[in-house]
Amino acid sequence: MPMDDEVARDGFRYCYGRFYTDDNVERIDGSELERMFLPRLTPEANNLLRHHHANFVRSQLMHYGIEYDPTELTGNGTNLLKRALEAGLCDTVPNHIQRLRSEMHAEWLAHCSPKDLARHPRWIMEKYFLDQSGKPDPTKTTTVVSVPFGRFSSHYNTSRLEAAADRVPGLHQAAERGCLSETIYLGWDRRAVNQAADNHRAKEAQEYQRQRDEREAERAAQHADFLASETNQAHGAREYSIIGHYIIDCEDIESGWPEQAEEDMTLEIKISNEKSTNGIYEATFDFGITEGIMILSADKVALDEYCSLLESRNDYNSDEDEDAESEDEDSEEEKADAGTTKRAPTSQGQPPEKKQNPPANSLEYFFCLKCSDTGTGEVDFTPQKGTMKFNDQMLASFTGIVTDLFCVGAGVSFTGRKVDSSSLAFWASWDDYSEAAHNRALVGRWR
Repeated sequence: MPMDDEVARDGFRYCYGRFYTDDNVERIDGSELERMFLPRLTPEANNLLRHHHANFVRSQLMHYGIEYDPTELTGNGTNLLKRALEAGLCDTVPNHIQRLRSEMHAEWLAHCSPKDLARHPRWIMEKYFLDQSGKPDPTKTTTVVSVPFGRFSSHYNTSRLEAAADRVPGLHQAAERGCLSETIYLGWDRRAVNQAADNHRAKEAQEYQRQRDEREAERAAQHADFLASETNQAHGAREYSIIGHYIIDCEDIESGWPEQAEEDMTLEIKISNEKSTNGIYEATFDFGITEGIMILSADKVALDEYCSLLESRNDYNSDEDEDAESEDEDSEEEKADAGTTKRAPTSQGQPPEKKQNPPANSLEYFFCLKCSDTGTGEVDFTPQKGTMKFNDQMLASFTGIVTDLFCVGAGVSFTGRKVDSSSLAFWASWDDYSEAAHNRALVGRWR
């Protein structure tokens, strides 16, 4: 059963220990209700009524099995609830409501997988290894139960399950980490448990390869469909462009982060926004663990000049930000006495002069990139250089290498296959990866 699925019955719902009405209201203990509603309403009670209106009172009456004439529930139901509290009708939960909750819990638990319950050791023990009184029951589950966690799950999560298993006499356990997950095996037969753990790595390696093969077949089909459409549209001589949407493969990333095998890495290339530049392209990339911006050109000199321009703008904007912060602290008189105004760079701040377009049949492009860690948000503001070599004149596939890729390492190679001749929406700019952006991300991370 998926994590958010609920069991619903008789106006109630149950999911992950929550027992609530169709109005999404859980039961509040009778003593707490008395404190909030008698003799007069507390601010806490008013907040509940404001949020749920009459649904709050209606739901509490349902939780306590209190029957009433619908005409008695007027306004937000405060008077009706007060009368019920004064009569002691909310002191205990009736047996039929308790029984309903237990039945719904059992029904929900029966549909949950070990993965669904991995963070709830008590329920794993209850579902597979304990009887209704909470005592060990070796007849309830005679096979080995495998409980998977993320490959780098925290020790806190796994240790809680291990501790719960230790408290069940006669229950054996073994843990093993593979290329996809860390799994804890539980069962009454020690030999079977150990054997399952011993087979874990080989089993996951096989599953990992199956996932990779399936994913590769889908991606190869996407690329093949694109090539077929390009061939069908071609009439006579045609100039192809590197602009488009590419799917990326990177062995360094996929071997270090196997979960990336389930996610697509992408690269989007478009023409530069600067109208006065020729042969300059911009790209955004999402490589799973890292994402960022890339500037490309077949002309290495033009690329260096353009990236220098972008860096000078970043430096200027950073200085402006610092000046703005300091000016906020100055008095109006000090501002007037300053007498100078910072100007944007002129000769260095303008786009480079137009250069002749590189040959249309160029297969090699140079690039600079900046990126950030998608997990922590940390920004690497140091430009890294690389090259991209296309396989043929269709410019539909390439092999790239970057000197140093943040989060991954040095000399990282990757390949790209085009699946669309137009790029999708862009989400980043060079300014997003400046030193100022790095500092903002650093401050935000530790707040």
